[in-house]
Amino acid sequence: MKDEWKEKLEEFFEDRNRGLSYTRDHAREFFETTVSNAFEALKNELQKYGHNITTNSTLTSESLWVFTGGDEFAYSIDAEVYPDRVKVFAQASTAGRHALNNEREQYVGLADITEEEIIEDFLEHYFPYMQDLSVKDWRSKHRLSQTA
Repeated sequence: MKDEWKEKLEEFFEDRNRGLSYTRDHAREFFETTVSNAFEALKNELQKYGHNITTNSTLTSESLWVFTGGDEFAYSIDAEVYPDRVKVFAQASTAGRHALNNEREQYVGLADITEEEIIEDFLEHYFPYMQDLSVKDWRSKHRLSQTA
């Protein structure tokens, strides 16, 4: 007969593994649907404006690169999966990593992160990047015209 502490230890790890399996599956579903759909929508729209787009995905992350001339803007979403929750983060090449689900850390909160939220977060970082790029282009052209 097992000691009581051994049974508690076994139960703990069984519960933990069961929880981790569930949250991992939930995170995978979130990336395969919500994140992929948001990135596909962004890709389709940005290509209309002559941008080349590349995406890459794993089970718990997805990245999107926007190539504009010789410049590149990167945006990614990744998840940290725990037995009882999933934390979702976004990162743009112009900013640090930030949480997308803040107080909604529990795995049920992934359903609250919509495609629209992901697109809005992307645009929040992409617009300033494009503005800076436009200013740099203008300055470069302006300097060339002054020296000519």
